[in-house]
Amino acid sequence: MKINISLNSSFEEIYSTAYEAYQPGNLRTLGYRNLIIKIWGSMVGRKRALDELGQFIQSYGTQKSAAKALHMSPSTLRSITHYFKQLPEDTSPIPQPLRIKMVCHETLNFDENREFEFKEVKGGNPIDSIKNTVDEYAIAFLNSEGGRILWGINDVTKTILGVHLSNLQRDELRRVINNKLMTIEPTIDPTAFRIELHHVYDDKKQIINDLFVIELICPKSNTQRLHFSSSGKTWVRVDGVKQLLKGSALQDWIMRRISIELETE
Repeated sequence: MKINISLNSSFEEIYSTAYEAYQPGNLRTLGYRNLIIKIWGSMVGRKRALDELGQFIQSYGTQKSAAKALHMSPSTLRSITHYFKQLPEDTSPIPQPLRIKMVCHETLNFDENREFEFKEVKGGNPIDSIKNTVDEYAIAFLNSEGGRILWGINDVTKTILGVHLSNLQRDELRRVINNKLMTIEPTIDPTAFRIELHHVYDDKKQIINDLFVIELICPKSNTQRLHFSSSGKTWVRVDGVKQLLKGSALQDWIMRRISIELETE
């Protein structure tokens, strides 16, 4: 039998699906139902799984009553709760900012790769330039292994150029980045990201006023869901570039990461 497990399903819906497929009667069918619930939990993530299970238990007043409604013993329900609690947090811990002295016109000693993205900021409005693409890069890193975006670095030569930002612009930049990150779906807590402004120095190692390299540290998502922009687009990180997923590429990715089918005889 094949069962499609969807991210859109609630806890109650996924239980009903499992119950209809595997009616009570023996330990084998009970094991399959519990496995489906656990797979759903690993797909939606620790927080959502615990929240929805907690709401279900609360709606029945006690854990014993909730277990009865689920046609399982209280110990089995406790086991499922324990499994959800053991799931990883929805995002990985935030790494520390880079500890590099950014000297203007020097070159970085590492390349763009799956972890690092370099962006030179051109034009007279750096905040708009960053705002226009920050969600795309953040989504690509979330859907991959996490990473860092460095604005103020030439992506061809790796030369440190910096971005000119006044005190007011620095505050505005943080606000704009956080607002754009909050549009990512499914929603990610903005505190899962970190924005760091690195001073840029001259060749005498003196700070150049109002010149910075901007570092955005993006976590890795620990859930099996894909993240999308507000326009419904999604990206992944592939060796130094972000790649838009669409058509058959998106379908293949979803089949590998989201659409889990449980096959049994």
